[in-house]
Amino acid sequence: MAEGDAAGMSEMSDDAVEPRKRGRGRPTAKKSDNPEPMPSKSAGGVEAAAPPGGMLAVIERAIVNPDVNVANLRELFEFQKDLMKHQAEINFNEAKARILGDLANIKIYKTKSVLYDVAKNDPSKGKAEAFRYAPLEEIDQHVHPLLVREEIDASYTTEPRPDGGGAIVTLKLKHKEGHFETYSLPLPLDSTGGKTNIQAMGSTLSYGRRYTLCMAFNIVVLGDDDDGIGGFVDAAQIENIRGMLKQIHGRDKSKGDEKRFCDYLQIKSLEELPQRSYRKATSALEEALDKLGGAA
Repeated sequence: MAEGDAAGMSEMSDDAVEPRKRGRGRPTAKKSDNPEPMPSKSAGGVEAAAPPGGMLAVIERAIVNPDVNVANLRELFEFQKDLMKHQAEINFNEAKARILGDLANIKIYKTKSVLYDVAKNDPSKGKAEAFRYAPLEEIDQHVHPLLVREEIDASYTTEPRPDGGGAIVTLKLKHKEGHFETYSLPLPLDSTGGKTNIQAMGSTLSYGRRYTLCMAFNIVVLGDDDDGIGGFVDAAQIENIRGMLKQIHGRDKSKGDEKRFCDYLQIKSLEELPQRSYRKATSALEEALDKLGGAA
């Protein structure tokens, strides 16, 4: 803003704010201690309402001052939008900090089991547990009320991975004042367990929603891969793997070696295979059997 313009604004009297009223008496100016908020949209996708008073009052006076340069007035508007954007970010961070504080003492456990057939094409041998996970509704019942309280909206979007064969799941947290943050997780298509394409995509999206929500609020589900819980495969699971390796070796003598399979899984022996990796191991063996003509 030019020096003359600034001086003119600082020395403005109330008489200069509005045109003189016709008739007798001194000219008057309308004052508003609490002007109506002026909605605006700042750069970066932040939408917010302007706070009353302060810089807004200065802008209102500048609008009716014929001596104020239009370019300077535009700078004032941009400055006001930057202030609103910064305040919206502060309010979002404060709201999120309160949510994190409330979630700090909440424990969420993996309660839902995923089962597999102990022997492919032989239902008589029953099923066993491949792994457990915390369903989205279990996590959401703790988080959703806090989001409502703090007036933060959570929404999800998906898009294909650039390299194909999966999806990118994105969580968007948007505060009532317009500031938002996004959390994205690229995922391969979950085709394990003989899922159809639709089932595989549904499983992938469900996984992505759970993990982006946990990522946003630092939620550690008890039983996660990195917490030391879950243990190793049991004797029945080892027997099943060895049986599948034997079938593969019977069809192709160059395949089905247990040591080479352990190297593939990056373990020293099958007894050291984590429960969380069992489904990966059996899926690989099932795929190999299918390529060789199916199980015996």
